[in-house]
Amino acid sequence: MIVAPAVVLALLAWSGEPEYAADDARLRTEAAVVLLDGRPVSGALVSEGDGVQLAKRTMYRDGVRHGVARSWYENGQLAYERRFREGTEVGTHRGWYYDGQLKFDYRFRDGVLEGIARDWFADGTLYKDFRYEHGYESGAQRVWYVDGTVRANYVVRNGRRYGLIGAKGCVSGSLGGVAS
Repeated sequence: MIVAPAVVLALLAWSGEPEYAADDARLRTEAAVVLLDGRPVSGALVSEGDGVQLAKRTMYRDGVRHGVARSWYENGQLAYERRFREGTEVGTHRGWYYDGQLKFDYRFRDGVLEGIARDWFADGTLYKDFRYEHGYESGAQRVWYVDGTVRANYVVRNGRRYGLIGAKGCVSGSLGGVAS
């Protein structure tokens, strides 16, 4: 599907900040800071996408991501929206499938997951329902297979997992009947 230039322009609506092409040969990254002609970038880095996603627009201040980063599919549907403060992930990060179905919903505080983090299959059924405290799993954690059966169902207390983890154990000293 080809998107009309007017749609692309609407998606990349000018925010009053300078915009730079993400593939500009003058851009360099040094010590995690994006530089243009040797000076830290402030404004939006914009790209046309990678064939799956039409456009990407990420805000920078003093050479680090600061503000909102967004990407769109070729049909104009928002693919993701993420927030950054001084280079660190903050707030709500959401992603969507091509048809607009929610794909993920995470919360960040100071660059680490905090609170509920969920992922969905493309059909809208829940895939993963996790809880985080200071970037670590905490409390009830659940994962499902696409058919709805439970893959993992456990609780994390004091850094230890209790319950159905969803991992298969290995047999020590054996390849499980497979010839080597």
